Amino acid sequence: MEYCKYHPLQGASYVCHQCNVHTCQDCNRTEHQSSEARCFVCNDTLSVQGGAFTATPFWKRLNKAFKYPFSGNGFAAIIAATLLSCLGFIMPWFVLLASAFITKYSFTCLQQTAMGQTQAPDIKEAYGGGLLLLIQITGILLIGIASVTVIAIYVGPIAGIAAICFFVLSIPASFILLAMEESFFKAINPLKQLQLMTTIGWPYLFLCLILMIMLGSVEALSFMIDDNMESMSIFLQSAVSNYYSVVMYHLMGYALFQYQDKLGFVAEQDDVTKPDRTDQQLLQANVSVLVKEGDYEKAIKLYRHWLKKNPRDMVISDALFKLITSLKSKQHLTSFADQHLQLLMDNQQEFKLGVSLPQIKLIWPDYKPQQAKVRYQLAKYLFDKGDFPSTAKMLKDFHKAFPNDQQVLPAYKMMVETLEFIPGMDKQAVKFRAVVQKLEQQQPSESRAVKKKISFSTHHADNPPNLSLSPKVEDEEDKPLDYGQIEFTP
Repeated sequence: MEYCKYHPLQGASYVCHQCNVHTCQDCNRTEHQSSEARCFVCNDTLSVQGGAFTATPFWKRLNKAFKYPFSGNGFAAIIAATLLSCLGFIMPWFVLLASAFITKYSFTCLQQTAMGQTQAPDIKEAYGGGLLLLIQITGILLIGIASVTVIAIYVGPIAGIAAICFFVLSIPASFILLAMEESFFKAINPLKQLQLMTTIGWPYLFLCLILMIMLGSVEALSFMIDDNMESMSIFLQSAVSNYYSVVMYHLMGYALFQYQDKLGFVAEQDDVTKPDRTDQQLLQANVSVLVKEGDYEKAIKLYRHWLKKNPRDMVISDALFKLITSLKSKQHLTSFADQHLQLLMDNQQEFKLGVSLPQIKLIWPDYKPQQAKVRYQLAKYLFDKGDFPSTAKMLKDFHKAFPNDQQVLPAYKMMVETLEFIPGMDKQAVKFRAVVQKLEQQQPSESRAVKKKISFSTHHADNPPNLSLSPKVEDEEDKPLDYGQIEFTP
């Protein structure tokens, strides 16, 4: 049995011959219920391994086996066969017809279950061929009984007992061979029977035990049914017998399905939920495989590509941040830290922000956001948190990093408030307070400069005016503010 390379506890449903890797249902690219699965690593088409590796052992799904006749047309077939048996009161040959009908239907259950179908077949499947099957089954039993008798008489009683044991154990194998090979001679061949039994192994003995218990249950229930009302008794006995017949043949079929790899055929169970995944889930499964393969660059590239199209996706942003920080990659952190922190702040994820920032600092100790808006908002977060030294460090040299940004004034207003909470920073607070006053005085001048630069004239609708948002300074009073020498050492 092969297991998924990436989930070692799960059986493999697919194999990639290019990579020589076995995978489960989740570790492949199967998009929107597509029947074709592809490898996440090489994108080659995967070969189906069948359901043998993912099948639940038949002894662990007995509850489903007993519910099987109530799926599909199973219940209708049981009632039909039971009614035909009851008509035997009128015409005895209806009993033979009922036996042929339920036998053919039960064999169809075995065949279709072996191919992975978990719903009882259409009742139409039992319309023809039942009488021939009934004759073949009778022939198998008669030949088996005759063989045991001959061995007991001519070889000896001990050999006869051994022959009886083999005959009893071989009955399910004979029926399975008859259903799957559709050959009477293969079904009565002891070598074929023995090959099937040894291929399945000890679970075959357990299957025989379960079937015997069921047969005993049929006889016990038939004995318990009151015979005073003859017609009702026949109806109930027939219904119970038909029900157990469908269950038993279904179990034999499932045993074939479970051990298909040993028996040499491939079938996929139809009630296994195939991954009907969203694009996001498919991406995460892809990245999971790439990470386990050690292809971190491709995994990060896939995440970044997704976030370009879906910049507000918190789930993928978190996943990419965890991947980058686990790799301790300052290179990738440089281009992603601002984006991730901005998303956290926009979504008011203060707890995650409080965890993410220290993680960044471990990899990039002198980290400061490279975008003015992000740096200001992060400083505001630290200020509100009461971490004044960190706030001051975050705002230090804000005007040098972003000399023409509108965030300079509110940033240095915050710096003034911050320094008031830090002992020994009175002189620095005075300097920054002076800078704030100069900035506040300059604002009206900047507004006039903008107005001077923007001219309005009448234009055709197809030729809108060209508006410049970076006005040229025309007056002496409109020159950029000289911040002076602001030295800050918290």
